[in-house]
Amino acid sequence: MKRLIFAVLVLVLLAGCQMQDSSDVLDDPQEECARVGGEWKTFPNTCVDSCEYRRGDAQFCGQALTEGCECGANKCWDGETCVKE
Repeated sequence: MKRLIFAVLVLVLLAGCQMQDSSDVLDDPQEECARVGGEWKTFPNTCVDSCEYRRGDAQFCGQALTEGCECGANKCWDGETCVKE
């Protein structure tokens, strides 16, 4: 009987550890991109439409097809959302 109670307690604790408040979970970048009016697309390099790249702060862009958010004119992707350049 003690083993059964212990097993139930462990399962309850494990289930509680895996539950997350939805406000603590960041949105999927692709969903966030669409939500803010951007377009998720494939870029020819790893800098995509990042703010660092658009502002000239990117030191190196790898030559690889990379998916990312195209924010449009005068905006760039800061890793979480589109912002003004």
